[in-house]
Amino acid sequence: MFDIPRKIHEALDAWSQGAQRKPFVLRGARQVGKSYAVRGWAKRNVPEDRFLELNLEREESARHLFRGDLRPDRILQDLQLFSGKNLREKGACLFIDEIQYAPRAITALRYFYEEIPDLFLIAAGSLIDFSLANISFPVGRVQQHFMFPLTFAEFLTACGEEHLATYLNEAPLDEEINPAIHQKFLQLLKDYYYVGGMPEAVRVYLDSRDLSQVSAFHGQLLAAFREDFQKYAKNNEIEALATTFERVPHLVGDPRVKYVQVDRHIHSDKIKRSLLLCEKANLLTRVHSTYASSLPLAAGADKKFFKIIFLDIGLLHHLLGFDWRQVSPDADLTNICHGAFAEQFVGQELLAHADILDQRNLYYWYRKAKGSDAEVDYVVSSRGSPAPVEVKSGSRGTLKSLNMYIEKYQPKEAFVLSQRNIERVDSVRFLPLYFAHRLAMGF
Repeated sequence: MFDIPRKIHEALDAWSQGAQRKPFVLRGARQVGKSYAVRGWAKRNVPEDRFLELNLEREESARHLFRGDLRPDRILQDLQLFSGKNLREKGACLFIDEIQYAPRAITALRYFYEEIPDLFLIAAGSLIDFSLANISFPVGRVQQHFMFPLTFAEFLTACGEEHLATYLNEAPLDEEINPAIHQKFLQLLKDYYYVGGMPEAVRVYLDSRDLSQVSAFHGQLLAAFREDFQKYAKNNEIEALATTFERVPHLVGDPRVKYVQVDRHIHSDKIKRSLLLCEKANLLTRVHSTYASSLPLAAGADKKFFKIIFLDIGLLHHLLGFDWRQVSPDADLTNICHGAFAEQFVGQELLAHADILDQRNLYYWYRKAKGSDAEVDYVVSSRGSPAPVEVKSGSRGTLKSLNMYIEKYQPKEAFVLSQRNIERVDSVRFLPLYFAHRLAMGF
């Protein structure tokens, strides 16, 4: 693994400087870089002799520290005896990794906030949701953040293209991008499609420039995810969970997922449960349909209709067994794999850049009518109102579903993300795919 600037570092900086500092809880799938991000931030902000990291998965004995009473004074005293580090010093930081292995440690977070607010207390875990069955999460007493794979901008930084990453975040979206720069972005985006954003996959790629080695790592990580099933699924659930995990990538891009599409021989209740388990393990995100004509988008959500975004685009194409040798060098990135990769990429970017309160809530528009179903890939909050987002190539005149949405709701903004350069046609703003994250950032 390697240390690069991550978006989460900005959140940690703002948190550490806040007057009302609650324990910082970092959530996300395994191997998205949570531990390395915290260590990297601590290395720059916390004296080494005042930083203590406890990994409760690896250090089983440390779990006993949270089995007595949950008085912070008692816990800190025991931690000092256990580690030899004094966490009473100003600027000290306690990092509890894989905190779900000691559920009482999660409960203890509220008491640290109430009694020792000066301590920099960070907790992280990939399976936290599964530890909440018998405890109450200290809502209102902690500050939660979800972490995702490297964004495209972070990937550019890792590749030594910091200037492009900066430009990606700051370029005006009403001026055409220089064609040479536009083509460079598209080539790098194609690389990102293959490598994805799992930090170790990016490191393997940068060290070797060998896509076969990247693919081998993808396979190893997916095997590790399968091994995790036994940590949170009952024995009689694992078969359905494994089947669901293998089938989910084939459903990315489908505007209306049905349980029977996973496996018609497995009861729908088991498929529903398996999707929930995958979601709680942060392996996928369900995108729900919304009919909201004003904010919040959740007010018009219809949970009956949903589609799926997988954890990472690199892992997605590996699970699909996609053959990149069949893709021509000048292929349109919105058409590869029937458009599923482009939709996955945009969803991944929107998730990683969304406001913390909405971070796991993506929406799209789906209208079912006899003989004329319609779908707009995403609906986002843009400058105080809903805005439709289509992810596809094509001119303004060929965007039938988007035109239907515009006619019905009269949105202030409408977007098409494609391989085209920046352009405005009537009320629709065309943006290159690589600017997807700007829609979550308010431009």
